[in-house]
Amino acid sequence: VSWICFSLSFITMVMGFVYVILYGQQHHQKALHLSFKCDFAEADCNAQWRTLFTLRPDILLDLWLPVLMGLLGISLHVSSLRFCALFESLLPNGYVGYGMHMI
Repeated sequence: VSWICFSLSFITMVMGFVYVILYGQQHHQKALHLSFKCDFAEADCNAQWRTLFTLRPDILLDLWLPVLMGLLGISLHVSSLRFCALFESLLPNGYVGYGMHMI
């Protein structure tokens, strides 16, 4: 059962990355370029990047939650992927929590 959960977490993370890439290609017809030639308070500087890398809850959860949940699921099995103490607090402690994470 554990290897099934690991593979499903890996597939979830890969699908999340694929979705982010497809979202970026679909909503930005030209390539995403990060500009460093902006003034300090210039309006709409790097607007394309702000639509992909944003903290707006609707975009953040829609784009990045599958990647985060897949990474959390993989880090249950691969302890070197636990980047910070926040990961330790988000990981389930028993089989019930493990099952809830997979649902």
